[in-house]
Amino acid sequence: MKSVNGSIDIINTVAKRNLSESHQDVNIKFAFARVDKENQNRIIAHQWVLCRDFMTDAILASRTKKTYTVFGFQAPDTIKLDLRNTRYLMKFPNQIILDRFQSNVLIGLPVFNKYFNQVPKTKLKLINQSKLIVEVVASKQWQRMPQLISYHTQFMRLLANSQPTIGTELSEIWEKWRIQEPERRHDVDCERITSVPKPRLNNLHHCIQNYLTYLQTHPRAKTLPEVSNSDNDDVDEDDNRYKIDLGTYHDSSGWFHLATCFNIGNSMDEFYKQYVGWDQF
Repeated sequence: MKSVNGSIDIINTVAKRNLSESHQDVNIKFAFARVDKENQNRIIAHQWVLCRDFMTDAILASRTKKTYTVFGFQAPDTIKLDLRNTRYLMKFPNQIILDRFQSNVLIGLPVFNKYFNQVPKTKLKLINQSKLIVEVVASKQWQRMPQLISYHTQFMRLLANSQPTIGTELSEIWEKWRIQEPERRHDVDCERITSVPKPRLNNLHHCIQNYLTYLQTHPRAKTLPEVSNSDNDDVDEDDNRYKIDLGTYHDSSGWFHLATCFNIGNSMDEFYKQYVGWDQF
């Protein structure tokens, strides 16, 4: 992982709100960011989040130009993401965890990039040493679909796992993470991956790979649902279109829901059949 001489400033003009987030032993926070063209500083698009599901809410607001508030997190209609790349920052709680992450990146990132070689490589840079902030820059395809960014950030998050990253194949690395030591299983991310059976986990990788391939050749593919801020799933009386409520979108737009709650389809047609309303955007 490359390191930038000196430090790049992180510009944060977003108000901090109290968020409802699950416990995680490895307290890494995430935020989408873009580059300030005048001085190359990084401007974060929303407040730092421990729960990566809020990043899918940010994608929704960016694409629809509407404001969404869920579990304390606000994604405004004015939110600005880097649309040429998938660019986000990771803020580490201490140097020990950052060192562990950097060590595991040397093993895990080349395997990840080899598996998803149909899109540009994911690259990492330590852009602010004093604040322990790493920048992740990947293909723009990763942020076109919420399940993809959820999968991508989950992989990066697990590279900081106390269990060493071992393996030369992507499925092998995830399987090592899936078999967690008991004392780590109360961590929400570790608990989720542990609960996914090996066959479903292996199918998930193929599924994500095929979605990326599809998006490469279908720049206008439908990848988001119609979302309502109402409390319940509903049919809009004015246009008779099915909309899901924001809480449902938030809870169902991650890799875990895709892997465990549905019969994973390797094609977008199969995806649309399983996710009611997701082909209406």
